[in-house]
Amino acid sequence: MLLSHDGESLLDAPEYKQALARAVRLLTRREHSEQEIRKKLEGEYPAPIIERVIQSCKDREWLNEERFMTVFIRSRAARGYGPLRVTQELRFKGLSNEQIKGAFECTELDWFDLARLQVQRRVMDISTLDRTARARLQSFLQRRGFTSDQVRFACSPPESEG
Repeated sequence: MLLSHDGESLLDAPEYKQALARAVRLLTRREHSEQEIRKKLEGEYPAPIIERVIQSCKDREWLNEERFMTVFIRSRAARGYGPLRVTQELRFKGLSNEQIKGAFECTELDWFDLARLQVQRRVMDISTLDRTARARLQSFLQRRGFTSDQVRFACSPPESEG
């Protein structure tokens, strides 16, 4: 059993209950990574309290990084961001490359189609664009975080059907 400095159980400490309530409020609004919760609690609560709150949230499945990543990836894809940008944002949120790779495999998104959808939102007919307009469009997709292959695919005229 974890004890605070005055001998009472850490789970009975008012600070623990306040920190847990704060974490729960944060997690009811949206999914968070462990690092995000930790940063939001730092400065207000001591490290042992924060660690116990995070463990309690994990034990109850309120804090689940796999679920967080899946929701985050789908959300960013729906907003028109590519896999490179999403990966960078997840790294910034404290997730490892292995975790991120696994999450991308689970989401099964077609990033090529998503890149093409971004082009279709901006341009009626890709074949009518001149070289400068096409370069601007490619630059836009790269800034959104799509790979070179995805940009090339999205900016090429669709295969003729028939």
